[in-house]
Amino acid sequence: MSVKKVGSISVAASVAGLLFASAPVWADDNIDLDLGGYFVGALASVDGDTRDVYDLDPDTDSSKIAATGQIFVTGTTILDNGIRLGFKAALNLDDQDQVGGLCGDFAVDAGYLVTCQDTAQEAYFFVETGFGRIEFGQQDGVGEQFSLSSPRALTMHSVNDRLDRHQLNPVGLVLLSTINDSSGDQAKINYFTPKVGPVQLGISYTPEGLGDMDSGYTSAQKNAYDEIWEVGVAIDEMIQDVRLKVGATYVTANNDTLSWDNKEWNVGVNVGFGGFTVGGSYRDSEGLAIYGDGNDYTAWDAGLAYETGAWKFSGQYGQQEGGVTVNPDMVDGDTYLLSARYNVTEGFRVGAGFQHDEADDTGEDGSALILETALKF
Repeated sequence: MSVKKVGSISVAASVAGLLFASAPVWADDNIDLDLGGYFVGALASVDGDTRDVYDLDPDTDSSKIAATGQIFVTGTTILDNGIRLGFKAALNLDDQDQVGGLCGDFAVDAGYLVTCQDTAQEAYFFVETGFGRIEFGQQDGVGEQFSLSSPRALTMHSVNDRLDRHQLNPVGLVLLSTINDSSGDQAKINYFTPKVGPVQLGISYTPEGLGDMDSGYTSAQKNAYDEIWEVGVAIDEMIQDVRLKVGATYVTANNDTLSWDNKEWNVGVNVGFGGFTVGGSYRDSEGLAIYGDGNDYTAWDAGLAYETGAWKFSGQYGQQEGGVTVNPDMVDGDTYLLSARYNVTEGFRVGAGFQHDEADDTGEDGSALILETALKF
């Protein structure tokens, strides 16, 4: 996402002395501030059965509207020895309810008394040296940052419901996620090695998760553990005119109050050539906690996108399977999405799509026509 420089803040030497026992020498006594963000509005016309993680009764033939957005600020400075210091804070522009959903989106929190408020999604400090990058605070772990999924044309609609990006899903029968985002934005330490050629490694440690770490439409793929360790490898390389991107991660977590631990892994690949991008991803989890027992969960998606000039087109397919016996339509099923978008001008795009979900165990299915507008700055 592109950002806009908005100014600098002079940092007094007295303040720096309070922050550091042996105060470093600032390169130019300035912290550069960058401001960025996005906002997405969408309208959907739905036919057939629809659900979300809180609405246990299917809906039929309805119109829905959704909006989601975020604004963030990043501050950086470089010391005389070349070390780069900084922070990032991100504020959600959509309300979050107490059970994890987005207020005013396509979901309906049926049967729940909810309290909605704007929330800070990320707030962390980072240090970059020749030995790599360290992040400390509320930030996504390696499992999310290194995860890849199938390419898409729309900004916030996909067959792969990426939780921390607040993906919108007007049908909601199949809440698929191959993103290995077990720790969410909980406070943690991340370390990323410098790139060696096209390869980068990462590791994350989250001492405590929350009992309810849901976000957006998805809850069946989240865990509620602590002592979460994440490791991953990312590859990004140009081979002549072909760009290869690979991400693979592994996560372990435990909970002293439960009889099982969680182990999950994923892998994703994207290959770009000409105006085409083809790719997909797979995830396997052994310890989902949302239904109170250790159920396996597997999911995969695949897609093809083509971009020419201001236009981009894509087709995606996803499938997931699990052993859950409560609300099984949330786990077993197939989802499809055909979409196109047009860049009206820099930072502003419009798009449309057709989504279809099929829940295997209940035999329910639903479809939606989607209109989406997206603004980035």
